[in-house]
Amino acid sequence: MSDEDNAVAIALRKGAIKIDKRTPGVPSYTATGDVIPYELTVTNTGNVTHYRCGSTGSVDRIGPGDIGQLAPGQVQTLSTSYTVDQTDVDNGLLSNTANVAATTPANLQVVAKDSDVVTATLNPGIDLTRHQMYRLTMR
Repeated sequence: MSDEDNAVAIALRKGAIKIDKRTPGVPSYTATGDVIPYELTVTNTGNVTHYRCGSTGSVDRIGPGDIGQLAPGQVQTLSTSYTVDQTDVDNGLLSNTANVAATTPANLQVVAKDSDVVTATLNPGIDLTRHQMYRLTMR
């Protein structure tokens, strides 16, 4: 007989990811052509490495960002920008959601999203110029 005990430890593998989206230094926009910078910070909050990490934005012109691989606790920051169009000015605000997805070693997908709203500073106005018309009568 033996006094040895065999113990088996099972590690709980947890895949989790987080994304924070912000617009540094841009509280609003005023006109077509204004550029809004975005900073996306992706963090692996799980305890396993994530593979094929990538992010996208809900506004067409904020393209995908390829992050690649993230170890547990690792943080990756992506910078991108968006150019305001007339529809954004007319709407008075620009709402955008950033999404991130990654794959765990068990081939499970983990996802996260974060939204940000930038408001327009509207300056509606109209210029009116009055022209005096004279009627000349010849005699």
